[in-house]
Amino acid sequence: PCLLQLDDKILLHELVGHNNNHDDHDASYVPQGFILPQESELMVAETTATTPYTHPNKNNNNNNNDDTETSPISSLACLEKDWILKQRAGYGSHGNQLVSLAEAIKYAVPKDITSTTGSFLCQRMVHPPLLINGRKFTLRLYVVYFMNGNHTTNGRYNNDVDNSSDNKNVHPIPYLYISRIGLVKLASAPYHNDDDDTTPENDESSIHMTNSGRETSMLQYDLEFLRHEFEKKGWSYEELWTHICKSVKQVMRAYQESSFDIKSINNKSTHSKTNQQYHQHHQQLAALGIPKILGFDYMLDSKRKPWLLEVNRFPGLEARDTSDELVKRTVVQDAWSLASKRMNFTAAKSETTRVDLSRKSDISLDVL
Repeated sequence: PCLLQLDDKILLHELVGHNNNHDDHDASYVPQGFILPQESELMVAETTATTPYTHPNKNNNNNNNDDTETSPISSLACLEKDWILKQRAGYGSHGNQLVSLAEAIKYAVPKDITSTTGSFLCQRMVHPPLLINGRKFTLRLYVVYFMNGNHTTNGRYNNDVDNSSDNKNVHPIPYLYISRIGLVKLASAPYHNDDDDTTPENDESSIHMTNSGRETSMLQYDLEFLRHEFEKKGWSYEELWTHICKSVKQVMRAYQESSFDIKSINNKSTHSKTNQQYHQHHQQLAALGIPKILGFDYMLDSKRKPWLLEVNRFPGLEARDTSDELVKRTVVQDAWSLASKRMNFTAAKSETTRVDLSRKSDISLDVL
C-alpha cells in the first residue's frame, strides 16, 4: 500500500510530472502531461495557438458563430494522435487510448466524465522516438527496493542528494538497487512517418503499444540486445544507463519525501493518519527485510534520451515465454539473494559494505 503513489499514474504525475521543467529539455524525464478534466484549461493554454477551434461537444448542426470557440489549439494539433489517454490504475496498457488534442479536450469536459470513470492522465507521446528495426520500443527495468525502519540518514542518502541541515535525519534510508538485466519490448508493427495516414485506426496500438499483455505478437529481448544496438551505431550505452539511474533516484527520492514526512507522522491530526499507517507498514516490512521489485518503463527519443512512462508496483514477474523467462527469474533470484545477504549484516555496517553486497558477487544489481 505504501507504494500506491508510484503505481497510480495520476499520483505519480503529481509527484514528479508537475515538478518537471519542460522548458529545460535536458532536466525533464517525464513526458508533458495533464490531469483531465481538472487541468483542461491549462492543457489548452499550453498548446500552440494558431486557429479557432470548434469544441467537440458543441452542436455544429448550423452555421451560427456561437458554435465556434476561439481556443489556442492549432488545426494540425487537433488532428494528430500524439497524445495518450491513461486510466489512473490501468494495467498492461488496457484502458489506454491514442487520442488527438481535440479528442483529449472532449474527455476534459466534466459532463463527459462519469463517476465510475474519474480522472485521466493525458500525456504527450515521446516524439520522435528512437527505433530498432524500424519499430518503437520500450524498456522494462527492474528496481529492487528495501524498506528501512531507521529514520536517520546517517549523514547521507547518496552523493546526489542535498544533505543540508534541513534535510538530515528526516527520512528513512531506502535501500535501492537497479538490475542490470531488463527487457527491450518492440512494437508488433513497424513505425510509420507522420505523413503516412494509410494505417488502419485499429492497428495503431500495434505501432505504439509495447505491453506484452496487450500485444501478444510483440518481440522481447534482454538489455544486452540494446547494448549491442548502441555499440553498432557508436552510441554510449553507459551514458544512457547513467541517465536512467539518475531518474530512478529522483523518483524514489520524491516518493520518500512525500510519503514519510516525520513531522506529519508525529502529528495527531486526521490528515496525518494515512502517513502514520504507511509508517507502521513500512516498519513491519523493514523488520522482515522483504525486497520489493518495481518495474520502471522507459521510452527513448531519437536523441537517445530516456523518458519515464510509468512505474509498476506489480511488474508481472511470471514469464510470458522463453523470451523473458531468464530475465524475470534472474531478477527475482537476485532480489531474494540480496535480501538474504542483507539480513546477515547489522545496522552498524557502512553504506560501502552494502554496495559490496551486490558488486562482489554474481548478483546483477547496482546500488543507487
